[in-house]
Amino acid sequence: MNKIMSSRLPGASTVSLPASGVFRMEDAAGSNAALALALLRALPDSVYLMDPDGRVTFMNRAAAACLEAGLAHPPAGAQNGAQNGAGAPHGRFWWELWPEAPVDQLKAQLAQSLEGDFCEFEAICPGAGGWAQLCAVTLAPIEDMTGQITKLLCIARVSGSDSA
Repeated sequence: MNKIMSSRLPGASTVSLPASGVFRMEDAAGSNAALALALLRALPDSVYLMDPDGRVTFMNRAAAACLEAGLAHPPAGAQNGAQNGAGAPHGRFWWELWPEAPVDQLKAQLAQSLEGDFCEFEAICPGAGGWAQLCAVTLAPIEDMTGQITKLLCIARVSGSDSA
């Protein structure tokens, strides 16, 4: 187990992470779950939680703001099922919400993450104001107490702008 500790925060505690880097649901029991949720909500990057099939079950405010503009005004020729621009993002497939990213790329990264891998890649993501943006994307599997992957965490950080 790797140990991570912050000495800068008053009352900071040690968190044990497995060598694989995979976060387990039992690690988030009790007050740690509330802390984890608060951290996800506070991040300035877009954060999504997904079921293993790629359906979005949670997003933070940054993600919601980006998606709101993108869903209201989908790009011409959107390839991922967002052409109609209708519907709430929760419960929709991730690739439907990112209409300018290649579906095959997103599905391949999802599949790799379901194998337990921590994935990092670049993709065109919805951005504030409806503009597409190049993002550095991280996918991390979240396991339950039995070791089964029950959720995927996706964090998208703006890494540049797409002029297309």
